[in-house]
Amino acid sequence: MSLTESVGDIVIEEGHHQGFSRVTKAWLEIGALPGIEPEAMISCFDVVTRGALGEGSALAIVRTPGQGGRLACEEKVALCRALRPVPALRRPSGPDDGGRREA
Repeated sequence: MSLTESVGDIVIEEGHHQGFSRVTKAWLEIGALPGIEPEAMISCFDVVTRGALGEGSALAIVRTPGQGGRLACEEKVALCRALRPVPALRRPSGPDDGGRREA
């Protein structure tokens, strides 16, 4: 609820800043990995915008995949869930590789 309140505050503040008389829809991009329940945010959004210029507005949530990669080659791949191995990597890099670095 507190996260949704913060989003509602930003929508209302930005609406006032831009001179809107009413907000009808707000778009929010949320990554796939942080464990946020979009449905819960959508249902709470009506409550947090009640009585303000965002009253009756819809919250549209766009889910984006996480990103994983390897520092050595800077390759990035989309991740659908946390702790999924990166397919292109043959072995780990970083603190768990015993201090060895690949060229």
